[in-house]
Amino acid sequence: MMRNLSHRRLTRLLMTVLTTALMGFGISIATTPAAYAASCTAWSPSANGEGAAIMNISTHLKNNEYSTCDNVASISLDTEVYLRCYATNSKGNVWWYVRIANGTTLGWTSEANLDLIYYDDNLDGHMDYYHC
Repeated sequence: MMRNLSHRRLTRLLMTVLTTALMGFGISIATTPAAYAASCTAWSPSANGEGAAIMNISTHLKNNEYSTCDNVASISLDTEVYLRCYATNSKGNVWWYVRIANGTTLGWTSEANLDLIYYDDNLDGHMDYYHC
């Protein structure tokens, strides 16, 4: 009978340790979005590359290169934007920092939202796309 009680205690102890470890893992996952949200700090690079694009969706320009970041401005389908520079975020998605044509509004949009137009703005014979 003592052996059974000892075995039960050991089992209970192992279950407690396992539960605590899983809870700790759950807490670390729960805090990940807060760390991820920190990457949404407004970022306005100064690079100004060549090229343009047409928006293939009505959406919002963002303050950084993640869809969860704050909106800067609404932008409509078929709006032309000028490409300033691009960045690849931690999820592996390419985002462009753009300026709305005929305006001064700047913001980030996913490359998936763009139909890129490749052209040589300064007519120097090559196209320069800058990494932000």
